[in-house]
Amino acid sequence: MKHCEHCGEEIKGGYLQINCEFFDEYMIEFDHGAFCCKDCLVLSLYECGVIDEKEAMKYEDQQ
Repeated sequence: MKHCEHCGEEIKGGYLQINCEFFDEYMIEFDHGAFCCKDCLVLSLYECGVIDEKEAMKYEDQQ
């Protein structure tokens, strides 16, 4: 059973999977790298400092 890295909800269907080893090289640790949606992925990357607020807001504006 997987849970979303950002919101913690149980993932029952499709999900986004990231390569945790890529981010681990940059000292950013993810448990198993699963996200329930693009919003959770973007917000998680923003909170880790991978993307800045301007980029996160640009993504939200496209939604």
